This record gives sequence, structure tokens and C-alpha cells, in this order.
Amino acid sequence: MALPEMECPICQRVWTPTMFDDYCLPACGCFGDEPSRNTPCEPCGISHAWNCPQVPGHAERTKHTTEPQFIEVGPLGVVHKGTVKGAPE
Repeated sequence: MALPEMECPICQRVWTPTMFDDYCLPACGCFGDEPSRNTPCEPCGISHAWNCPQVPGHAERTKHTTEPQFIEVGPLGVVHKGTVKGAPE
């Protein structure tokens, strides 16, 4: 199936999809359910899918990536996201 020339609605790049330069149709439905001339290019579509709150599972994924995670516990205290908590005075 030969797809027509496409124009990414996010970055406005115009290209013909190939197996090496593809498109991405996010599951949120923001760009429809079928590829068309205004389907996002792969990098923009992936970026949109990771950031769109309408993508299924977005809330769970966001929760897991923004919960505090301890990186190191040592003599200086607990290092968390670049800060030292509980450091001795």
C-alpha cells in the first residue's frame, strides 16, 4: 500500500512514509483513527503520545514516573532528585 505525501500537523514537515521514515498514530484519537495527510511524523507522534492525558494508561504511567524514588542512602542522608534530605548539620 503506497501512502500519499504527508504533512506533520505538529512540526509541519512534509514527507512520504517509508519503513525508515514512518508516521505514528497515537491511541488518544487526537489525530483520528486512520492515517491521512495530516498524520504526525513518528518523532512528533511518539512525543504527543507520551504527553497527551487522553492516551490510555497516561495517569498510571505519570504516577509511576513522578513518584519519589530514593536514589542513594548514605552518610549524608537520602539523595532524592538531586537534593540531600536529612543531611547532618
